[in-house]
Amino acid sequence: MTEEEIMKKAIESERTYFSCLDEVIFYLKSAKENGLNIYVEWNGRILYSLLDDEDSCYKKFTGLSKKDYQERVKEWKKKYENVKYKARLNKKNEFIERGKKVIYPQLHKSWEDYIEKNLNGEFDGDEIESALETMEFLDNGGIAEQGMKMLEKFYQANGSFAKSINLVIYYSKKGPEFYEKTLKMKGYDIPQYIKDIKERNYLYEKENEGENQ
Repeated sequence: MTEEEIMKKAIESERTYFSCLDEVIFYLKSAKENGLNIYVEWNGRILYSLLDDEDSCYKKFTGLSKKDYQERVKEWKKKYENVKYKARLNKKNEFIERGKKVIYPQLHKSWEDYIEKNLNGEFDGDEIESALETMEFLDNGGIAEQGMKMLEKFYQANGSFAKSINLVIYYSKKGPEFYEKTLKMKGYDIPQYIKDIKERNYLYEKENEGENQ
């Protein structure tokens, strides 16, 4: 049969749902092996069991053979990863420098290590960014309750709330006070770890005052 005759006699496939192009190709290949002349209309293209092979199916959708298309995808992914890496690197440096402006020098190394380890973690650095904005706000004299509202906006977005709070408490010069004004439950004692951070901050203040005299 000629190509035109095959197309005229082809029967529409009873199956209409396919999750991907490779699934369509496999289905058409099976039909051909069983001597069936069918066609599948998928995503605006018509593919024939007796006319289309793997490469012609790919060319109808991408203009490329499957091999060439896969190579193109590899190139795209490589370019994307390079862009993504540069963006992460810029973000890392930005977070480190912003943090150093609002935390004690004694914590700079710890801050850098945290960012290095967690920037590409569960929240893609969102917990770091939200904590940073709050620490900067508190360092500029912002009210603790308002700082908490800033964190809550991020919580609604992706659930990084608890981690952000812990970062503010541990690294901010106003961390213990932030806890006392926003999280301390009435009638309960301040947890020991908050007292330890408060004592640590007091010692850092004294050390830094001595160095600046």
